[in-house]
Amino acid sequence: LSSLSNFEPSAETNSFVEKSQTSAILAQGARGKQLLHDIDVYLEGINAWYAQNEPATAKFTRVDIYSANAIKGQFLGEGGGKEVANADMYDALTQKFGATNGRAMWDDLKSRNDPDSEVTYADKSAPWQSQPKNFTGNVNIQNGSFDSSSPLAQASARSQAALAQTAAQRTHQASNVLLISGDRTSTGHPLFVGGPQISYFFPGLTMEIGLKGPNRDVIGATSAPFPGYMLIGRAADFAWTLTSAGSDIVDTYAETLCGGSKTKYLYKGKCRSMGTFNAGTLLIDGKRIPATFRTTVHGPVQGYATTRCAAKTASKKKTSSGNKVAFAGAACKGKLVALSQRRSSYGRDATDLLYNQALTDGSVKSFSDYKKAASLTPQTFNSFYADDQHIGFYTSGRLPLRTKNSTGDLPVDGRGNYEWTGYLSTAGHAQGEDPKNGILVNWNNKPQKNYPASDERWSEAPIQRVQMLLAELNRSQKHTLATVTGAMNAAATNDVRAVVLWPVLRDMLAKGTAPSPRETQMVALLQQWHDQGGTRLDTDND
Repeated sequence: LSSLSNFEPSAETNSFVEKSQTSAILAQGARGKQLLHDIDVYLEGINAWYAQNEPATAKFTRVDIYSANAIKGQFLGEGGGKEVANADMYDALTQKFGATNGRAMWDDLKSRNDPDSEVTYADKSAPWQSQPKNFTGNVNIQNGSFDSSSPLAQASARSQAALAQTAAQRTHQASNVLLISGDRTSTGHPLFVGGPQISYFFPGLTMEIGLKGPNRDVIGATSAPFPGYMLIGRAADFAWTLTSAGSDIVDTYAETLCGGSKTKYLYKGKCRSMGTFNAGTLLIDGKRIPATFRTTVHGPVQGYATTRCAAKTASKKKTSSGNKVAFAGAACKGKLVALSQRRSSYGRDATDLLYNQALTDGSVKSFSDYKKAASLTPQTFNSFYADDQHIGFYTSGRLPLRTKNSTGDLPVDGRGNYEWTGYLSTAGHAQGEDPKNGILVNWNNKPQKNYPASDERWSEAPIQRVQMLLAELNRSQKHTLATVTGAMNAAATNDVRAVVLWPVLRDMLAKGTAPSPRETQMVALLQQWHDQGGTRLDTDND
């Protein structure tokens, strides 16, 4: 999207997208049929404009709407997929420090479910996918062995290249929201300030709009794949917005190769042939690159890696003379595995629009209705709601349930014994209404206790930028729209390292002696920065 690389989809791609997305939408019953009708009417309007103004332009189709929604999902509405990088670190730590200590260090650095992390809603717990005691369902791969340059995997790697910049930027995106219940406001009614933070580029992902008609009366921001629906905004009786949740909906599977081939793999006792998918052509830096890749039952093959095997223990063996001598087992060699990815929203990205359909057409009358609407999207967002009496949130996404001996943080054994067992129920999702402290604040942080960070999120620990929002709000027990907006602005222009982290570091440094005057001066400068509020702005224009 933001890399401005061109992609020419193949007929195979268009056919697959059309069939899978349409089927997923129709499976939703009357709401799905209405969505398809709205998409087709939307397309008639688009194509009528082009026919009059740019007649040479090819007609827009459902595939264009589906694809644009999938880009939105990849950009903002998914989490996970970093199992290979995690496996590299896990292997490096366990090889250097041993299995027990290495695992402990990895867990500590990962901070997957730190009990001291700041949460949006502390009144209840939302346990999902606790970390297993052992990783018998996972496959250890050797640090640095991942290879996507082989002829079979190279096309898959190249097909990811155009989206690499977007994916890298996505990890730096952030959105925040502040909701205050009526008992903490000057009017006695809730206050709502949302700040979706999306990079500026052309064409843009969103645009401000108002929609008014027989069953539409909303204002806010919409997006290109939305057929007359609102992404975020407000209706007559409620307002809503989103922050990216980054929940883990993508897993990597290590496929055991068989039949002496790199294109055959073992699944549920059978040696199967990989599929081949011709996605189309990428145009990168003036070069046309075919985007053809191998597939397994789990998804596209990302590349190959070598497993880490456990060395055989020494044993005793009698010689011909009867003497016993130490005997080392044969040299341990890792095996080559293919690495494929599975995404729970795959093939059903466009059903996300059912959520926005309900928000736009007047179906939502309460927070309960809002939760039902948010549960329709397979994409993972923290969805926030406020009306004149209540505030609440729901963390959406088609969240997979994994077997007890496998973690989504590392590559999973792909032979069929550690498949997803289902998806988290609506009741099991992180959610809450009217918190006891009167505040719902989120800046892409953990929504509730015991809700784990995805494999791509590290160190989701006690220090997080959302604490600056809370600190600003807690300066007052009664708020106006101005004070809530001011709290957002103050936190957005201050540096969490100066405001929250520095006092911790200062107290640690105070236990020792500075090694030189330079370090003493640096401490003084950091303290001065903290005392002045830790602003990131150049307040004196120097």
